[in-house]
Amino acid sequence: MESVRLLRLTSRVWLHKFALVFLTIVFLTLIFKALKSSKQTASQNVSNERYDGEKDDEDEHGLAEATSSENYGVCQQPNEVGNMFQEWSKTNQTPLIIITPTYERSEQTAELTRLSQTLQLLIWAQMPLIWIIAHDSRVCHENVRALIDRKLGSNPFGNRQELQGHKNYNRPLVGTRLPVTILSAPMPSAFRDPERVRRFGLPRGVAGRRAALSWLIKHTRANDPGVIYFADDDNVYDLEVFEEISKTHRLSMFPVGLLQPSGVRGPIVDVHGRVIGFLGGRRPFRMFPVDMAGFAFSLALLHQKRPLMPFRATMEEEGFLRALGVDYGGIEPLANNCTRILVWHTMTAAPQVNSFQIPNPSGYSDTNLPLLAQNMVEQGLIKAAKGWFSHDIPTCLGQTCYT
Repeated sequence: MESVRLLRLTSRVWLHKFALVFLTIVFLTLIFKALKSSKQTASQNVSNERYDGEKDDEDEHGLAEATSSENYGVCQQPNEVGNMFQEWSKTNQTPLIIITPTYERSEQTAELTRLSQTLQLLIWAQMPLIWIIAHDSRVCHENVRALIDRKLGSNPFGNRQELQGHKNYNRPLVGTRLPVTILSAPMPSAFRDPERVRRFGLPRGVAGRRAALSWLIKHTRANDPGVIYFADDDNVYDLEVFEEISKTHRLSMFPVGLLQPSGVRGPIVDVHGRVIGFLGGRRPFRMFPVDMAGFAFSLALLHQKRPLMPFRATMEEEGFLRALGVDYGGIEPLANNCTRILVWHTMTAAPQVNSFQIPNPSGYSDTNLPLLAQNMVEQGLIKAAKGWFSHDIPTCLGQTCYT
């Protein structure tokens, strides 16, 4: 009898110990979950603060007013833009609206030439398209207008009738010129403040994109067809990427190559075609760590949301996509479920031009050098100067060289 009572007592002790251990585990699990949730909330708050952020800094620098409205001028635009979109709607085609911010630099002409001829190929393929170029300048630059007119105003391959008679020619060229709008859209001077640039970076291209979107809202209707794509001039584009973009219903995404640290940046897509995350990106707290060339959105979504891109270096895409009000479930993965790279962020490097000055320039007046120098000035490769050139280059005539 005594042994039975002792056994029961021992069982109760072990039961109490087991219950104590179990409750301790449950308690610690709850604490761990609470701490994890608190950490995630704090991280999200940090993310929101960093994105929404620096309101005090903006007020301190007098930037609130600068970000609230767009300041741009129209250098040129197609006639009757609204009618153009109405005609496109009748054909059941989705026009592409290509927005390219640009700024004066030595490689500008080369990069705009490459992009303009890429887009001209789309016109010849009978793809509806309009190109909006927004120049970071307070005035219209005649050099940009002349470049676009020269590259797109005529057939660069020669006489059209001669081409049609060529044995290898099997497709008639479309007799339509690429419609181009050119805007002057200067970055607000407050964002060029050296101290702010040192702390937050230079938000290059934001003023141009915002100006282009404002121009679109003004000249189109909410029910007009169209897909908008930010095509910077320092990228290389496979023609197929534009065909993919035309499939966009509201917001689409796709990978962009040649980006650090992994060589690519874009969505991670599961077997069901749903975006579940992102590859690449330097900031872990970003919800959309994508490149500007890695997404497209509909004209209808622009009219619905009226989003503003923040003047925040490295956070432009994040702020803009949040302003569109999309989540992962609303992203349409393109390029075969984001398995193909059709655009590359090449970032042409500006050359280190030592000099371009000719010794004894009067002796070169009957050579090609005066016209060559004039062309270099027009392309922004060198600066115009009094007399001949503002720089020196090694020059050789026969076996005699000057440095």
